[in-house]
Amino acid sequence: MTAAKLVMISSLLSIWILGAAILSVQNATLVRVQFGPVQVEGLPVGVVLMVSAGTGMLATSALVAALGLQRRTRHP
Repeated sequence: MTAAKLVMISSLLSIWILGAAILSVQNATLVRVQFGPVQVEGLPVGVVLMVSAGTGMLATSALVAALGLQRRTRHP
């Protein structure tokens, strides 16, 4: 697969996960998130987890595309 295809697949999947995060307000437990100087209070746990997963997937796909990494396969 080309890097563009991987980025597209990861982007679509992460957009789906971010959409699920918005809809996961069913878990009403509120948490405080602090990353460096940025602090956000009162976010549901489901939203935090899904946004973190989606952001990680986007960052990974961008890194793979930027570095031009390819999967190694072994041929007998």
